[in-house]
Amino acid sequence: MIFLTSGSKRQRAKITWQLRVDGKGPVTRLVTGGAFDGLVDDSASDTRYTGWGSAVTVTAPSADQVIDEDDVDYSTKPQTPLNSVIERPAGS
Repeated sequence: MIFLTSGSKRQRAKITWQLRVDGKGPVTRLVTGGAFDGLVDDSASDTRYTGWGSAVTVTAPSADQVIDEDDVDYSTKPQTPLNSVIERPAGS
């Protein structure tokens, strides 16, 4: 995978992943990680899925909690928090 950075320098990315399922087939865990030419090293995301088959009720938000897409200002750069870095034990 190749990413372009703000300085127009191409950066190579090595993406790793591991998908686990239980004995019945549903996904129970997804672990992803990556290294981006020294920019980020050993970053990881560990997502666990539980409660498959549980009853779920989804309720639409009230009108004062939604916005029309035409009213969204796409000219600003989004601000997102940095992902947490999980340190792996030596030898893992």
